[in-house]
Amino acid sequence: MNQASAFSALDKFITNNFSFAIYRAPHDEEPSLILQNDLSCFSHTSLLELPIDAAFIMSHFDMTHNGLLIGIRAENIIYGTQAIGSFISNINCPSPENLEAQPYNDKASKKSRVVGDTTYEQYAQAFNKYNKAIRDGQFEKLVLARKTSMAFKSDFSPALCFEKACKDFPSAFVYLCHTPLSGTWMAASPEMLLSGKDNQWNTVALAGTQKIDLKSPERLWDEKNKREQAIVAKFMRECLQLFATNTQEKGEYTQQAGNIQHLRTDFSFELKRKDLLLPLLSHLLASPAVGGCPKEEACQFILENEPLERKFYAGIVGVLNPKSKTDLYVNLRCMEIFSNAVQLYAGGGIMEDSVLDKEWQETEDKLQNGKAMIQ
Repeated sequence: MNQASAFSALDKFITNNFSFAIYRAPHDEEPSLILQNDLSCFSHTSLLELPIDAAFIMSHFDMTHNGLLIGIRAENIIYGTQAIGSFISNINCPSPENLEAQPYNDKASKKSRVVGDTTYEQYAQAFNKYNKAIRDGQFEKLVLARKTSMAFKSDFSPALCFEKACKDFPSAFVYLCHTPLSGTWMAASPEMLLSGKDNQWNTVALAGTQKIDLKSPERLWDEKNKREQAIVAKFMRECLQLFATNTQEKGEYTQQAGNIQHLRTDFSFELKRKDLLLPLLSHLLASPAVGGCPKEEACQFILENEPLERKFYAGIVGVLNPKSKTDLYVNLRCMEIFSNAVQLYAGGGIMEDSVLDKEWQETEDKLQNGKAMIQ
């Protein structure tokens, strides 16, 4: 089976509402496919409830207010395009009616249609609330997100879109996942959340954004972006003081992600105890890189004032495998795939000196990466 037909076969999994996840780790040459034997998935409402078995997981941005985490147990892990194609061609797929019915099935079906873009007026109204709360001293930083839709042609293939993203974003974590609970999601995320095995772990502080200027590749960072990055790096240091030991820090430096750049600081560490993996992960979810500072109050403010439901945007996505290697990322530069269009998500950090039109343009620049995947 050639590469095109291997990926196209995964589109049939989506059509039949089977659960699967295919992903390509940064700078890896080949993808991996994860399936449960029964082609279903599991769900939890808390990170701390996760089983220790290896799984592909995807969580909501907020897990404290009716949040959802879906997972696919890694009972089948197939590495490489050729092996994936061979496996799919031989798999005995149950018919959809034999799968146990699950909630939100209508939302996840191929009949779902995208609605509800964030308008400039909605964004501006939220920006003013965010900026005032910061100027009033309630927060140091808040992240404001928006969504927009983009129609695609009738022959659009999510699986081939995944293939294109793997080529276009070699340094990103690229995935395509479908379950009856989540619907279909895809991303090329630049932000690692937690990666490692045994007792050697890594995380990053990633914040600040500017568009790449080909005429000035060594473009300097302004104070607003530097302060954004400093807030996230400080949060990471304080978090690791609780859960880690032998922490080492590298950075800050510039990381390219498609047509834009971010400031990044790397952290390597050892866990104080093995049973602290899930508590650490829970603490890292909705960090100031995608939420705000202080963290808990910022998440509540976002839930009450942001003009969209984030769903899985800015949540956790990737492979959790305590017995081998874990690779978890923040679900950024992501899209939700419907039957008639994709819904793209993007956000940016709001500070006291933020300017509305500049922040809107930052989200436009980020959305261009997603739009490029389906063109």
